[in-house]
Amino acid sequence: MQIKGNTFIVTGGASGLGEGTVHELVRLGANVSVAALSKTLGDNAFYPGPVDITSEDAVKSAVAATIKRFGKLSGVINLGGVLKIARVRLP
Repeated sequence: MQIKGNTFIVTGGASGLGEGTVHELVRLGANVSVAALSKTLGDNAFYPGPVDITSEDAVKSAVAATIKRFGKLSGVINLGGVLKIARVRLP
């Protein structure tokens, strides 16, 4: 797939693997829309506002805002989620 000039939504793009993916897509010349609860720092990625990916309406709104901004959508990279680290206690 051609990356340069294509438009992608990256869920979870504000941190971790998602943020790294946003940086790389921008570096390769893609239009990137970051669907996350908080805004990513740096890059020239589009942030359509806070997006809770567990809400169908929020996702539809983010897709609509992305298409309005870039005129098309080529793909979605789903990296959204929350990692909770906890100590496991064995009996």
